[in-house]
Amino acid sequence: MGEVEKTLYAEAILGKDADDFFRSDIGKYVLAESEQRVKSATQELIIATADDPERIRNLQQEIHCAEGAVKWLNEMILAGKQAMQQLENIEDEEE
Repeated sequence: MGEVEKTLYAEAILGKDADDFFRSDIGKYVLAESEQRVKSATQELIIATADDPERIRNLQQEIHCAEGAVKWLNEMILAGKQAMQQLENIEDEEE
C-alpha cells in the first residue's frame, strides 16, 4: 500500500469514526446541545441592544462555536466518504 492509499485509508477510518460518533448517544447529545445553544443564543441576539456590543460579540461567538463543532464532524464524515470512493477507484484501476 502506497502513501496515498495509506492517507486515504486513514481519512476513511476517521470519517467512519465521526459518523459512528454522530450516531452514538453521546453524538446525539452533542448535536442536540449544539442546536439548543444556537437557538438560545440566536433568541438572545435578537433582543440584544445595540449599545451592548460585547454581549452581541459573545452571543455571536457562542453561535459560531456551537455550529463549528457540528460542521467539523460533518466535514470529517464527507472527507471519509470521498476517501473511500477514491480508494475504490484505485482498486478498480488496479484490476
